[in-house]
Amino acid sequence: MASVGTASQLDFDVPSRIAKYDIGECLGKGTCGLVFRGFDPVMCRDVAIKLSLADTEQSDAGGAPAAQRSFLTEAAAASKLKHPHIVALYDAGIEDGLNYLIMEYVSGSSLRRYGKGQQQLPPWQVLEIICDCCEALDYSHSQGIIHRDIKPSNIMLTEEGVAKLLDFGIAVSAAKQRGKRSGPSLGTPNYMSPEQILGMSLGAPSDLYSLATVLFEMLTGKQVFKAGKVKDLFRLVVRDKPPRLVEIRPDLPEALSRVLERALSKDPDERYQTGAAMASDLAALAHRMRPTEGESRGAQVEGLRELPFFDDFTEAEQLQIAQASSVLHVRSGETILEEGALDEHLYIVVEGIATLRRAGRLCEALTAGDCFGEMGFINQSNTHYGAVAATELTLYQVQPALFERASAHTQLHYYKVFSRLMAGRMASSGESQIDLLLY
Repeated sequence: MASVGTASQLDFDVPSRIAKYDIGECLGKGTCGLVFRGFDPVMCRDVAIKLSLADTEQSDAGGAPAAQRSFLTEAAAASKLKHPHIVALYDAGIEDGLNYLIMEYVSGSSLRRYGKGQQQLPPWQVLEIICDCCEALDYSHSQGIIHRDIKPSNIMLTEEGVAKLLDFGIAVSAAKQRGKRSGPSLGTPNYMSPEQILGMSLGAPSDLYSLATVLFEMLTGKQVFKAGKVKDLFRLVVRDKPPRLVEIRPDLPEALSRVLERALSKDPDERYQTGAAMASDLAALAHRMRPTEGESRGAQVEGLRELPFFDDFTEAEQLQIAQASSVLHVRSGETILEEGALDEHLYIVVEGIATLRRAGRLCEALTAGDCFGEMGFINQSNTHYGAVAATELTLYQVQPALFERASAHTQLHYYKVFSRLMAGRMASSGESQIDLLLY
């Protein structure tokens, strides 16, 4: 038995098994519960197990306590929803003072790892992911269920790039609350619709507004509204016009900016009324923006060919590294690598200037064609320096798992180059450091 969590609702002893399911490592925190990787010995499959403290005593108001109500809500909602873009519920129950939900295990990551100054996906792929979510919400709404907590961490992306919606812990029935004020706001402030903030009854347009905020964030690396205090954030959401996508990403179609303007309208009646309608507009744009194989191949190699780093590589080797990379846009002053942190990605500067710092001192300035992060990429060891964007920066972020798919000859060629780079940096580590960088 191991104690997990600090908040009272998340502070409980975790057994090695619940019901017939083996409990493994903790994967994260959900609404009023902790999520673990588990195993179903009968079906011989991995599962996700969500645990929370059971509290079956009635509250003073005569209903179940909030945490218990969340468990019952999620179990009831998820049991009704069977859709390829919604994480499936297999089992639920209460045992030894714990609620448990047994769900489909998704091998992948949530959208939290993208946007907000982090790695960004190609715009066409973002649109396809959001289309998957639109379809999931269209189905959920057809079953009378409003999610109320659409945000990046509640959207899983499988290793195959398929989106899966999860966590219906604060979902509500559209029919039961139609025409009524829903009372105190529930949700995640940065992604809540104006009517959700105001405690009004919610319909499909509220979830679609929240999904549009996720789309905006994935395309720009910024949240629609940002404020230091929640009350100030709420004021912005309710009163201010959201920024226009075309002014932040002029390289993207004007039609996509119009889709976001409609989806982020203050008035629910002016937004998309169904997920199917929003998905239709986004799918048409994604189809036009998605590069063909030939166009993608040519663009990838052309971009690499212009960088000095790739002078010694064949076109086939350039293509293999391009296919293992994602494009990352970083704002000036933002940290890319923390000194001493473990990061297994390799970063190649495409445009702009990055600086490497050791013990707070500036030791190297990197420009187009330079790379960093080679120590973690090759040895899976902590970096000996930190990396900061000195200007607006565009990087190729090479993914280790994708790089492993390259041919052995290509991998060996790249590792030789990385090793020479590491040796050069180690040799110069004792030399005088640059204390001032002038542009």
